[in-house]
Amino acid sequence: MKRFLIALFFLLGTYANTMGQMPNGSIAPDFTLQDIDGHTHHLYDYLDSGKVVILDFFEVMCGPCWNYHETHALAHAFNAWGPGGTNELMIFEVEGIKSSINQIRGLTPPTYGNWTEGEPFPFIETCLPNNNKIVSDYMVNFFPSVYLICRDRRVKLIGTADTAAIHAQMHNCPAAPSDSLFLDLVKIDSAKVVTCTNSIHPYLKFQNYGTKTIHSAKISVSMDGQAPEILTWSGELKTYAILQFDGKNFTQVPDGSHTIQYLITELNGSATGFKRDTLSYRFSNIQYALPLPYSQTFTDPLFPYNNWTIDNPYKSIPTWERADLGYAGALRIPYFNIPTDYTSALYIPAMLFSGISGPCMRFEMACTHNNSVIKPTGYDLIEFDYSTDCGVTWELMAQLSELDYQSAPDDSTYFIPTESQWKPVVINVPKVANKPLVMFRLLSSPAAGNNMYLKNIRFDNSAGFNEEIRADGVFIYPVPSRDVIHIIFGVAQMEGRFELYDPTGVKLRTTLFTGGKKASVGIENLIPGCYFLRIITPGSSIIRKIIVCQ
Repeated sequence: MKRFLIALFFLLGTYANTMGQMPNGSIAPDFTLQDIDGHTHHLYDYLDSGKVVILDFFEVMCGPCWNYHETHALAHAFNAWGPGGTNELMIFEVEGIKSSINQIRGLTPPTYGNWTEGEPFPFIETCLPNNNKIVSDYMVNFFPSVYLICRDRRVKLIGTADTAAIHAQMHNCPAAPSDSLFLDLVKIDSAKVVTCTNSIHPYLKFQNYGTKTIHSAKISVSMDGQAPEILTWSGELKTYAILQFDGKNFTQVPDGSHTIQYLITELNGSATGFKRDTLSYRFSNIQYALPLPYSQTFTDPLFPYNNWTIDNPYKSIPTWERADLGYAGALRIPYFNIPTDYTSALYIPAMLFSGISGPCMRFEMACTHNNSVIKPTGYDLIEFDYSTDCGVTWELMAQLSELDYQSAPDDSTYFIPTESQWKPVVINVPKVANKPLVMFRLLSSPAAGNNMYLKNIRFDNSAGFNEEIRADGVFIYPVPSRDVIHIIFGVAQMEGRFELYDPTGVKLRTTLFTGGKKASVGIENLIPGCYFLRIITPGSSIIRKIIVCQ
């Protein structure tokens, strides 16, 4: 029941899974849009005038959006710190699904009511004369999404904050620049962290974080410590202004992992008198797949290893790392020190599955629950994905959460597992059977919990207690298990049910399924041994063997 209520809470509107949401610290995309009263607004004009800007993305039939609207927290903030107050804040309400002005004003159904009532700031629609590009630019995947944009054009998701929290977030924005010349290398754009070609073409994103206008710059670039090349730029870049710059096209790149480093060597014609900034970019060029069996025990301290690649969009937030536990090496995602919503990815070397009929991934996992944290947004988890087209598209293998795989007692301190606090995990991947090159990635999904560990990762052709590999597109994991079995459908189902039978054919329990691509069946309190799960959906009935372990 607890898990059902959590899932229902997400479904009804908070949609707390933020995989794909714009990372905090990103540069806010500029826009020029017209509000429903016909006035035009240019985002960067407000930022350049010294204001903090809030964007509240809502939808006219979104219950949580209406609940937040009725608190009038944004209206109170606007009255206190907007143009009629201290004049340091601007707020825009952005309707995210092309609803009409009449729906926004509550004149035409369907709508919750008059959204403009009691709200003194502009409302922006995403239909003509505007468009909904702002929704995709800000990577909005749930409503309400409330962003605060600091004067330096950096974005942070603040959620449905009350008036006091809004004020605190405003004053958490960085202070005005103190360096006269400072060109910040913000990020690498337009380049993959994993590629299957022999070339890579990064683009740099600069931001002037100094008080003086920058007219020229020289940037040193080198790959893997080779002799550097000097790139030059000239133009006009005012304080906080942003520039995308060609970071050089690298060709004939050999197989393996590589590091490109950029260093600013000159600004405004001088090699001195400015704050230098450097940026490194690590990527893997996959030309060959590794044959099975493949194993990684994390004994080598020099992590990440060749063709293990981390994609972490945050400079200062911890990410995937190797942990030396004394008795073993392990892979750790330090959720204890990672705020909610700060996701990152780890790419594993490509595997060769040609001639492999029963591919699987095995490892041991350790995690616990941080009982000092209330979890309104779910539980820490790791998502496992695979790609057979060099990362163009990704398919879900499994999602392992602390809720289902907790291996140690609750711990409110930094979790380090003992030798006995591990669970074996087997993930069967029948869809990659006989594929010549398969890539894998691990996606972190933090929820302010505690650390998760993996050790003794192995890919091989033995699925252990595996169900038959079939063409029905149904994937079951983990097998064996002791408390829950997860079912993933290749195609979303409308409804169905799951029937669990003992070896003699006696039906033990029935679980109803309300639809979608994922479901779970509880197997707690069963005697360890072999059982059969009948999966019934419209037009289909299949039976899978499962193993219940201690």
